[in-house]
Amino acid sequence: MKIDIEGIVISQNPYKEKDAMVSVLTKDGIVSFLARSILSLTSKNKSSCLPFSYSSFSLSSKQDKLSLTQGKLIKSYYHFFNSLENLSSINLINECILKFVDEENTILFDYLKNYLELLDRGFDETTLTLIMMAQIVKSSGYNLEFNSCVICGSKTNIVGISYDEGGFVCKKCLNDTNKKVSREYLKTYRYVFMVPFDMMAHYVVNSSIGYELIVNFCEYLSKSFGFREIKALEIYKTVKK
Repeated sequence: MKIDIEGIVISQNPYKEKDAMVSVLTKDGIVSFLARSILSLTSKNKSSCLPFSYSSFSLSSKQDKLSLTQGKLIKSYYHFFNSLENLSSINLINECILKFVDEENTILFDYLKNYLELLDRGFDETTLTLIMMAQIVKSSGYNLEFNSCVICGSKTNIVGISYDEGGFVCKKCLNDTNKKVSREYLKTYRYVFMVPFDMMAHYVVNSSIGYELIVNFCEYLSKSFGFREIKALEIYKTVKK
């Protein structure tokens, strides 16, 4: 049986001497397959299977296992490899998708594709990283409330955020364990959860607020999944200092 897919390569893990298991984020979710001899210097499919490449693939299916027949590179986002900030960002996003997002997710493809396109064109890295992290949170099964108070449901007098409770907190429900934040922080928090994928370049967030939210979202996901380590976060923090 032949299967054709199109998507963005999010991982390539060596398997045996020259083979690799490749995972691709598509509109229908994450598809993984065996790419034989892909690590060979002479492999005709090598470029299509490189991480962060946008490619099309023809796969064969046998006993519910997929293997690569042919790959075709559609676009390579190579410019961001020249920037440590961009590279640390994509590695962070990539690790969080693999760790926290279900394989059947159908939401993230358009966001990731636009993220790569805009990053490649030089749009603000912090804004793009924050939007992607918000969408990963939404897709993780541990979504945060961004429309009303997570405790009482009020849509007015929102003054803080509780990552322990799971989102917005109003003035009446604010206590010592909740965090009161600035109005700009609240607006930025809500914006990145609501922005459509085709409007990601509409607004540039405050860099310090954006960075704080990125770290907060990562720590929230890590805690929600039993303190699962995010190795790329420490590199991202170092690069951004």
